Amino acid sequence: MDGPPYRRGRLADPRRRRRVRGAVRRRCLHPSRQPHGRARPRPARGQHLTRCAVRVPARRRQRRARAPARRRGACRAARRAARLVGRARAAGPGRPQARGARRLARHRGRDARGLPPGAGVKILVLTPTFLPVVGGAELVLLEVYRRLARRHDVRLLTPVLPESLRRDHGSSEYDALVTFPVERYEDRVTLMRVRGHRVTAGALPPFSLSAVAAVRRAIASARPDVLNVHYAMPTGLAAVVADRRLGVPTVLTMNGRDVPGPGVPALWRWWQRALIALVTDATYVSGYCRDAIYGPGRGRGEVVANGVEIPPPPGNGCAVRAALDVPPGNVLVFALQRLAPEKRVDALLHALRRGLDAGAAVTLVIGGTGPEAQALRALAAELGIDKHVRFAGYVPRAALGAYFEACDLFAFHSTYETFGLVVAQAMSYGRAVVSVRSTALPEVVGDAGVLVPPGDPIALGDAIAALAHDPARRRALGEAGRRRAAALYAWDRVAEGYERVLARAAARGKARRAG
Repeated sequence: MDGPPYRRGRLADPRRRRRVRGAVRRRCLHPSRQPHGRARPRPARGQHLTRCAVRVPARRRQRRARAPARRRGACRAARRAARLVGRARAAGPGRPQARGARRLARHRGRDARGLPPGAGVKILVLTPTFLPVVGGAELVLLEVYRRLARRHDVRLLTPVLPESLRRDHGSSEYDALVTFPVERYEDRVTLMRVRGHRVTAGALPPFSLSAVAAVRRAIASARPDVLNVHYAMPTGLAAVVADRRLGVPTVLTMNGRDVPGPGVPALWRWWQRALIALVTDATYVSGYCRDAIYGPGRGRGEVVANGVEIPPPPGNGCAVRAALDVPPGNVLVFALQRLAPEKRVDALLHALRRGLDAGAAVTLVIGGTGPEAQALRALAAELGIDKHVRFAGYVPRAALGAYFEACDLFAFHSTYETFGLVVAQAMSYGRAVVSVRSTALPEVVGDAGVLVPPGDPIALGDAIAALAHDPARRRALGEAGRRRAAALYAWDRVAEGYERVLARAAARGKARRAG
């Protein structure tokens, strides 16, 4: 390098000079880097150095030292989605993302859809929980998408579950029913694990960044027509990124215990409204879910309830009564739920004590497992009702029909239910229901049962005793429940509801790309 020493400055280092030569050569010789597409004459030797020191921009040096492109893309998408959530009201629900849509359209053009014979839509499903853990939300996903997989290309994305969760709440009996591919990802980076959500009333965004990265990879490989995301927390951010950044129309399904209710941080309602405003469409498993987020009669999206098998699977009720040693003539009250604090099974035990004191011949059968099992057994002994209580433990799917056939009455006390799948199951078997006037339970039960105030074991016990003494009313309520379940909660009807909403969202995405 020529020029006076005082002009050279920090360019005396040979390595720095080589970098500068490369940057100047690219700038001076490449037509694409010129304002008018032509290369300017190369300056004389040393001219560009004696007049000013040309340096490699600091931002370019930083980019070279960053992580691989895939991780950079996930971080950028997360930051952009967070900014979109902050501008939810200004953005509006239908604003197209042309850049992501065009990019995805090119991908679809390359793979020529690649659908199996007879498949109509490529559906990607994201959920933070799935089998082998058995619960209401997991069974909804199984029953809906094993039906849709018969005529669509379905792929489900879910995190790897902790070993303790699989051990305590898992079961392999449903594995044979899964007829669609399930991909799992490691949920290492999630703000749900950060402490302080309740202290800050939910101001801290409870999203999973691992879910965002997993959705980006799944969309790049599967190229779906539509994405269905279950639960706003922690997977809602992935829904916004897919819809707004990647151009995949997304339907957000509100079906979890993150919907506003007892024990849920108050500000989560704001996050839920913002997420719903930024996706193509939304569904709710009950009208309660939508009303809890927006208020009565407000909000966008469609209610698609959970479902049950119609007709229900048969079972041998007499064998169950014999195995549990239920005295002949006793009214068998069946309760099925996780033995967890929010289910308030202790209220059922106090209600049984009240019913026995009222002269009702009742035997309570409690199905389910959970952390309160030992405490509930101790409470039954303390109340002196242990001879009238049977703890059945986990009830396998194949045996559920026998338990519902064996019971005369189904009792359910829970402080927070966004639907109440076991209540609808009991109704499908024509069993009268005694439950509480809380969250979504009145909407599900309708005229097929008796509702009492939550947390009132006296009223619950009186209702159980009254129905135990009135078999005609039990039969009338049971038949009303059977009709209601067949009309509203059949799985085929529920699957058709999901199919309708997802097909509508996919059509909107197609029109958006065409425009």
